[in-house]
Amino acid sequence: MIALLSLPVGQAAESVTRPNVLFIAVDDLNDWVGVLGG
Repeated sequence: MIALLSLPVGQAAESVTRPNVLFIAVDDLNDWVGVLGG
């Protein structure tokens, strides 16, 4: 029953246009990581 009550709320949230976001993270630790013997 709770799922049926929350269904209209989920549909209303989807109608809002969200911005396109692309997040790229690059991390080069070389051999500073202790697990790799650095």
